[in-house]
Amino acid sequence: MASVLNRITTIIRANINDLLDRAEDPEKMLDQILRDMYDGIREAREQVAEAVAQQRLVERDLAQGQELSAKWRKNAEMALAAGDENLARECLVRKRDYDKNAEALQRMLDAQRSASQQLKTNLDILEAKYADLQRDRESLLARYRVVKAQERIQTTLQEVSIYDPATQLSEIERKIVEREGKAAARAALASDTLEAKVQALRAPEADLEIEAELLQLKATAEQPRLGPGGGQ
Repeated sequence: MASVLNRITTIIRANINDLLDRAEDPEKMLDQILRDMYDGIREAREQVAEAVAQQRLVERDLAQGQELSAKWRKNAEMALAAGDENLARECLVRKRDYDKNAEALQRMLDAQRSASQQLKTNLDILEAKYADLQRDRESLLARYRVVKAQERIQTTLQEVSIYDPATQLSEIERKIVEREGKAAARAALASDTLEAKVQALRAPEADLEIEAELLQLKATAEQPRLGPGGGQ
């Protein structure tokens, strides 16, 4: 009976939430707890029935011992009334033996009753806890999942808080601006190079204009040299 009491007490005192927190699979753990409770209830019921049966046997033996003690007391009284003191003494010796046996049975009965009562009390608690856990199984699992989700969110927030989003955005923006500047510089350089090439293509045209204008100047300069007669 002691092992059953210890087992039931262990189950009753178990912190289910703590067990679920440490379980890799809370649903399996919860089902295992329910199975342990069911097995404990079944075993405890058997022990209670056996304890009650043993208690009744002890009660019967005690009642018989008390009856025999009373009987031998009366025998001693009858012997003494008859003037036979030796017989009275023998009857009292027999009575004393039954009294001692009755005292031992009484102690046994007290212990049996105490253990049986404790077992019944724990059985009632375990049955109530088992019924509650059966009823609240889904809600308990749901609450556990919510708590774990909140913990994951908090963990994620803590990890994110290690990095300053504003600093990260500023760094990204700085890199973008830097790249935009480089792209603009390359574009400007390409534009300057293209303009130079165009100017180089226009240079010959400019030279032709100069040559044409130079020829006009030369022609103008030679005209006064011709006299009216056209001679020298």
